[in-house]
Amino acid sequence: MDETARNRMWHIWKQFTPILWTGLAVFLVFACLRETSTFRLIELKTRDWRVRLRHTALLSSWQAPTHVRSDRIVLAGIDDRTLRAIDEPMLFWTGHFAAVLDALERSGAAAVALDLQFQVSGDNYLRRRLVEETGQSPGAQTGLGAGDMSSSDRALFQVLRRGRVLLLAYILPDGSLQGPWPPYRWAAGDRNLFLGNVEADPDGVVRRQFLYRSGRLPDGTKSSWYSLSFLAACRTLGVEPVYDGSRLQAGNRSVFHDREFRFEVNFIGPPGTFNDGPGFSELLARARADDNQWFADRFRDRVVLIGPTFAGNNDLVPTPAGGTHNGEMDGIEFHANALNTLLNDDFLVSWPLEANLALLLVFCLGAAVVCRWSQPVIAAAGLAAMGTLLSAGSLLVYCRWNAWTDLAAPLLALPAQYVAMFSWRYLAEDRKRRHVRHVLGRYVSENVAREILKDPSRLALGGVRREVTILFCDLNGFTEMSERREPEQIIARLNDYFTRMEKVIFRHGGTLKQFVGDEIMVICGAPADDPDHAASACRIALDMERELREWRDALEASGEPSQDAKFGLHSGEVVAGNVGSPNRTEYTTVGDVVNTASRIMGLSLRTGRRIIVSEETRRLAGEAFTFEDLGAHRVRGKALPVGVFALTGLDPRADPGAPG
Repeated sequence: MDETARNRMWHIWKQFTPILWTGLAVFLVFACLRETSTFRLIELKTRDWRVRLRHTALLSSWQAPTHVRSDRIVLAGIDDRTLRAIDEPMLFWTGHFAAVLDALERSGAAAVALDLQFQVSGDNYLRRRLVEETGQSPGAQTGLGAGDMSSSDRALFQVLRRGRVLLLAYILPDGSLQGPWPPYRWAAGDRNLFLGNVEADPDGVVRRQFLYRSGRLPDGTKSSWYSLSFLAACRTLGVEPVYDGSRLQAGNRSVFHDREFRFEVNFIGPPGTFNDGPGFSELLARARADDNQWFADRFRDRVVLIGPTFAGNNDLVPTPAGGTHNGEMDGIEFHANALNTLLNDDFLVSWPLEANLALLLVFCLGAAVVCRWSQPVIAAAGLAAMGTLLSAGSLLVYCRWNAWTDLAAPLLALPAQYVAMFSWRYLAEDRKRRHVRHVLGRYVSENVAREILKDPSRLALGGVRREVTILFCDLNGFTEMSERREPEQIIARLNDYFTRMEKVIFRHGGTLKQFVGDEIMVICGAPADDPDHAASACRIALDMERELREWRDALEASGEPSQDAKFGLHSGEVVAGNVGSPNRTEYTTVGDVVNTASRIMGLSLRTGRRIIVSEETRRLAGEAFTFEDLGAHRVRGKALPVGVFALTGLDPRADPGAPG
């Protein structure tokens, strides 16, 4: 491998180094941040966004096969119509519940869960108030002893004894169990007691449901009870909960849960999705009418959830499911969604840590690549496109495969990577580029400098063969004039002259190689490529001649003696590159072309023409110029005569706007 190839490979490696360093730095920062509690909450909010979007019409065909509403769940809400139909306090509805529950059991319902707790008997409450107000014994007015049940209490008691109805209990904040009225609890049995508690995340939103929790009984002993959804699922499937020492299952059916025995509820829709079943008032009317066929058609082998859904009930659960009330849904509907998740095996899982970290790394490095070689506005647009792609992909993975991918960390890493990369570019690379451009600005035009900066390897030590055109320009009689002038006057005149000529050279993309005394050397075709280097050099020479005339007129107008100049141009192959040491270099061209161009310039005085070009330059310049054949002339350093031409102007036929 030659030196040039090694330099280019080193340059490529240096281009990728900031991508690796900034990409890895941002990755490590966000890999650590994603483990913080604040970042977990942000990630939860991105999941809430996906939950709300999942059930839009656009994504209806992308749902996982398990993500459907189970037809085995029926929610019978105690709604506003029920409250209008039953004109008495709910405390005295035991007879109504007994009639409905009896009809549901006889219809063949798999299970009935009553998400409403009777902590006292309404009839006993009335009798106790009667004793307190009259001072008479209970039997004197009611015909019943204090321990007897009313007919409605007894009817509900008998229904509960059949063991098909699940009753509500709570774990209080102090850890104790709050169960239903003891006779009802005894009739149903503790195996049919479920917990109605829900547990919110730190932001107050309920996204998960536990499978079981332990509570303290009045005698101080501890026992465990299952949640409504898990107990109802087991009853519906006809299995018992199984605990193998590490995992809890519904019979042989796996239940995905975390270390705290919780699972994520996969909401089937916004609040109200399950509230399309018959209301409790309709069930009661059908039960009173002994419409057994109606019950059998709707509830056989199904689980029936009964709970409050009327406006103003206090059993509301904040969820991520969206809707008109910021995700608040009735408690019984939350349990219906949890039960639907269990019955359908519609569990939500998260990508493994390794996969999420790999995703984060890919987006950090990808963002670094975009920012490394793009302007700020284009890079911002590119990162926005990457963020959109990531969001859409994570939503699709969630809908189609019930899988959570990290979204917060990769999304926030994109602007962080933007800041990191452009900070590096400003502090490190752009400072260097500005310095190089400042240095290059002494030799080449802004456009040429920009092209060179795209590939600074062109300025590495060493050289490459290039075809170029060399132009020399020298003031006539400068040495004699210098002897008659003060040094300050000479410097002022040269500065004025060089400033004028520099503008012309840069206007046409030439490289200003050097000022040596009053001599100017220009390179066309290096270090920036220029396929029309000969034509560019000819245009520079003609414009320099025009500028020379204006300079001379200005000198004569000010009373200063004017000066003439001579030009020499030659084209050919040179070795162009930087020479010197690693600490101090100079861009130059080496080859016979340089010496020949200088010698051709010397023919100006002999031929009486200002701009002399070689035959090679004349051939490469094309038909856009007019030349005068000056024949072959011997020049120092050449064994054979050199054919030369005088450049007289632009050809009007090739450039109609040019002077003749």
